[in-house]
This record gives sequence, C-alpha cells and structure tokens, in this order.
Amino acid sequence: GMTLNLTSLTLSQAASGFQRKDFTALELTDAFLNRMEANGHLNAYITVCADSAREAARAADARRDSARLLEGMPL
Repeated sequence: GMTLNLTSLTLSQAASGFQRKDFTALELTDAFLNRMEANGHLNAYITVCADSAREAARAADARRDSARLLEGMPL
C-alpha cells in the first residue's frame, strides 16, 4: 500500500485523520519533528521542544474521543 506522508496533509486532512484514528497525534508530531531534524540545515526554527511536543501529543491521544477541533495537531 501507499505510505501516507503525514507532513503533506492539510490541517483539515490531519484533523480528520486523527479523529478517524488513521494515525495518532504522536505519529503526526514525530513525522514533523523528523522532517524538522532532516532539514535542520535550513535554520528555520530557533528552538525545538520535542519532548514537550511529544508529551502534548500523548495527552491528545489519551483524550482523542472527546478532543476539541484542533487537538493533537502540531501547530
């Protein structure tokens, strides 16, 4: 099957996929953190808070069924 590139989804697609349980917030967050690391030479970010981002993603996954609109989205 085709591998889903989570970093290419629109915010709407990501939110819908998260709600459908196509992927977790942690998987989505890790996809973006990995992409940021791979493109570190661009110096696009001053500070990356990977640990707190993963912690927030795990919390969003735990309450996905009662999640607010953009819960779990790495913004």
